[in-house]
Amino acid sequence: MRTATTSEHKSGRVLFIILFTLYLALIIYLCYGNFSNNNFGQLPASILGIPIDKCIHFTMLLPYSFVSFWAFRGKHFVRSLIIVFISGVILSFLLEYGQGILTDYRTTDPLDLMANLLAITTGSLIIALCKLFSRKK
Repeated sequence: MRTATTSEHKSGRVLFIILFTLYLALIIYLCYGNFSNNNFGQLPASILGIPIDKCIHFTMLLPYSFVSFWAFRGKHFVRSLIIVFISGVILSFLLEYGQGILTDYRTTDPLDLMANLLAITTGSLIIALCKLFSRKK
């Protein structure tokens, strides 16, 4: 069985850091862009009774835990996951409160923040569960 070389690990890490940077740029664009004159068509008001904008917030932030964990994980799994979770919580607060402070066309919505935090928590729990179940082979 072939094992990965150090250069393969480094190139994989660089790829995830690039993906993480692009992902953050996209999130910032989506959170701070002015889409009031969009041509997206009519979106449904809700999905399964959950307002569509909360679903969008959840969907935007769910990948954060995975992308940041793969880009910056260290030797200690638990420490890396805690850092990912805390940084995701901080990012959620900054994005949501920044919308109300830095723009005049967006407002801060505590329910949007809750959707962001739920996404970060869900992603972090999925990573933890994958690690837990991968040990039980």
